[in-house]
Amino acid sequence: MHSLPFEVGAPLLVADNSCDLVFTSPPFFDYEMYHPGNPQYRDWLTDFYEPLFVQAARCVKPHGFVCIHIGDTR
Repeated sequence: MHSLPFEVGAPLLVADNSCDLVFTSPPFFDYEMYHPGNPQYRDWLTDFYEPLFVQAARCVKPHGFVCIHIGDTR
């Protein structure tokens, strides 16, 4: 079992074109305070979302699917 964020663990643990489906429900920048030192929005985009989508595209097989759950429960 691994406990790594996808954007960190995927390059180490998931081969290229190896997933039929990549599903994610990423945390939203200002929806919850995950840590008192939450990053600035620009850093959140470049350090989290960009690697997430790059790795998802790398891992998914041709004609596979990348699904992103976006919802607001407030």
